Order: sequence, then C-alpha cells, then structure tokens
Amino acid sequence: MGSNQSYHVSSAYVDIDDEPLYCITYMSDYCGSEIKADLAHILSSSRKNNNKRAISGILLVDNHVFMQVLEGPKSLVTGCFEQITQDCRHQNVLCVREELISIRTFADWSMAFASVHDLGSFQQESFTQLRDLIVCPPSEEIYKDQRLSFLVRNFFSTVAVPVVSV
Repeated sequence: MGSNQSYHVSSAYVDIDDEPLYCITYMSDYCGSEIKADLAHILSSSRKNNNKRAISGILLVDNHVFMQVLEGPKSLVTGCFEQITQDCRHQNVLCVREELISIRTFADWSMAFASVHDLGSFQQESFTQLRDLIVCPPSEEIYKDQRLSFLVRNFFSTVAVPVVSV
C-alpha cells in the first residue's frame, strides 16, 4: 500500500432499504504477533468489504490499542462489529459508542487509518485522555453514557484523516 493511495467509499451506494444509519465505536487490544502485517490485512479486507457493504469509518492505532468507528446501515454495522468481536486478533473489545446517526463523519472512507502518532499534538492528547477515561472504569454499559458518547463524537469530528500506509 503506497501512501499516495486513497480508499474512499463509492458514492454510488445508497443506504439499503432506507435502513437507519448507525454508528459503533469500539476499543480493543491487539493480541496478534505481527501488528504491521495484520494491520495491512485488516485494512485491505476492510476497505474491500466495507465498500460493498456501504460501511464507512476510521481505525486509529496507538501501540497495541485499536479504536475504530463503523458507520452505515444498522444491520450491516452490527454484523461487522460482531465479526470483530470474534476475531482472535482483538481482545478486551469494548463498545464505547453505539447510536443512530443522521450523517456519517467518515462518509468518504471505506476505512480510513491513522496511527495516533500521525495526528496533531492536540488530537494525541485528546486520544490519550479519552482512552484513559474509557479504560479506567471498564463497564459493559459504558456505551450508554451520553457524556462519553459526546466526547467520542467530538474527538472524531476533529480528526483530519491523513492517508497513511501501514
């Protein structure tokens, strides 16, 4: 993957059967042995499959911590998230935001990718604070916290998506 390649969601798709748009944001710990190779595979298959399924989003990586946003038709986003929870490369999968949305934040991206270190210093600090806030009180019901959902939404709305190769 060259750094001057971009991976956009096809503008030809429409959301299926007027199904509502849905967003899931989760965090997980990477537990594989070859993060660079696994990331290349995850991004390649995500970009191909998400474009077919009308799913958009972003994957942020900080060392071995993943934070990902999935957006699209509710049944497809929840199905994709269920697959992720079964993927042996993820452990401690924690849904931090799950809600209906009116517009996509990453509409042009089948799966954008950035290392947290590629973000600006303000976003790096915000990510660290957000990660620590989420991880400190681990709870199965954390995604129901409206304040946290607001913080997650605001963080991702400020992220400029660089085109980064793995």
